[in-house]
Amino acid sequence: MSNLDVLLDQAFLAYNQKDYDMAEDLARQVLTLAPAQGDGLYLLGLVASQMGAYEPAEKLLYQAVQLYPENKQYKLSLGFVLEKQGRLDEALSFYDPYKEDAFVLAEIGFIYLQKGQPDFAKSAFDKSLSLNGDVLTAYIGKSLILRRQNLFKDSLSLLEEALTHGQSAELYYQLAQAYRHVGKLKPALSAIENALKIQEVASFYNERGLIEEGQ
Repeated sequence: MSNLDVLLDQAFLAYNQKDYDMAEDLARQVLTLAPAQGDGLYLLGLVASQMGAYEPAEKLLYQAVQLYPENKQYKLSLGFVLEKQGRLDEALSFYDPYKEDAFVLAEIGFIYLQKGQPDFAKSAFDKSLSLNGDVLTAYIGKSLILRRQNLFKDSLSLLEEALTHGQSAELYYQLAQAYRHVGKLKPALSAIENALKIQEVASFYNERGLIEEGQ
């Protein structure tokens, strides 16, 4: 294994362990050795995205895509960064070539939700789940559509079904809100505590405060 490969492995390991400073430092070492190394640019873009620095992330990911235009992950990550900046149609242009992928379809559904097109969003979520019944984000998206229609019990039932397929911080967060909306504050508190065990996010703490206030 070359020194470059070792550095890349260490960089991705640091990123996966959420040591973003170390990941960035190692990725920059990679690019010092090989300025056109796609994974180095990609990883720097991911780190910038995690920090909320979406414009620098976009530039880095664009470079990676230009160097390796067939790389699916580079394109999807660029689409995500564009979506975060509210550039929804541009994001769709990077997602569309991979819309037979269940997880990509779920992300496309969320873009349609942001565009105010719930029917298109539901269609994308439904197709996602028809391809893979374990895509938690598709369940979450469908539940949000129901919640916006004030169908709170139906929304909750869908999230409870999703929980039989897997767990995520976002799923527990949405479950906490769904339980709170129907007045089930004890399971709501349990759900938000589970979310916080997985990931500590300001919105999760805010939700816990609302539940405790309700109690």
